Amino acid sequence: MYSIAYSNTDIPCLKVDGGYISAAKNFSAESSEPPKTNIVTDASSTGSNDVINSAKEKKSASSIEDDEQASASLPTRESDEKSESTNAGAYNQRKTEVSKTNQSQTVTVASAVDLSKYYTTNSGEIVALTDIKLYSEVGLKNVIKTIYAGSLLKTQGVEYASGYPRFKVSGGYITANRSFVVQPTSNIANYYTTNTGQIASLTDIHVYSDVALTKLVRTVSAGTLLKVQGIEYISGYPRYKLADGYITANKSFVVQPVSSINNYYTSNPGEISASKVTHLYSDIDLTNIVKKVPAGTVYKVEKIQYSTSGYPRFKVAG
Repeated sequence: MYSIAYSNTDIPCLKVDGGYISAAKNFSAESSEPPKTNIVTDASSTGSNDVINSAKEKKSASSIEDDEQASASLPTRESDEKSESTNAGAYNQRKTEVSKTNQSQTVTVASAVDLSKYYTTNSGEIVALTDIKLYSEVGLKNVIKTIYAGSLLKTQGVEYASGYPRFKVSGGYITANRSFVVQPTSNIANYYTTNTGQIASLTDIHVYSDVALTKLVRTVSAGTLLKVQGIEYISGYPRYKLADGYITANKSFVVQPVSSINNYYTSNPGEISASKVTHLYSDIDLTNIVKKVPAGTVYKVEKIQYSTSGYPRFKVAG
């Protein structure tokens, strides 16, 4: 946008590349382009009324745009998020001042929302970094429910309210602020994004003290069932939070156990006895029968391994 121009009936328009567009707020929202300052064009020399003098936006003390609040600790982020809707109201109250002198106009326009702190494109999915609210309105009013940290949401699009972008999701709207949400990695389908409370290691994996998986704590053997406290993200990648650290959520290394896992043995007893006629299989998915195993047959158990569908198996000789 180059300037604000006025029609013969004093209706403001925006001068842009190629012509003019409406300045009505229900058709457009201010962007993150830096404001032009102290530009006054004399209509008598240009043949038009194109004049603009942009002033810096004054942030309210409760604005989520404040750098200190954007980096605040997790317990305060909910109130920061709510302040967005409050700040949006203040945004709407800022006035455009117009003065006309010798066919010239000077217009003071509030600078735009800092969109670098927001997502403005729809990748189709978004993850809650902290507990956030789902609202019924794009202005983030009327709370519907809480969306918990680690939740993966399908996004239908991006909409704006008073210059602030919001994600449209099923049932309402959420903030697009990068302090609260993150766009997941493009190969998120290769990772688990829900917490069922337990996860089993398909291979030997490492537990790290940090979510970036750089500081090794211990190694977990294949076939170990672990209790999961939650899911956290870093750079769009999900990690499982354990009592003593973090592990990958990559489906190549871990598997969510079947919901009926309590009906199965999940630790190695050393020996096992067939309580009824069963079979020995050559594969972990139990599809290729090696032989029939009579009731009462005792096997030494080498270890427990999990199938990729989440079922534990006893590994025995043969």
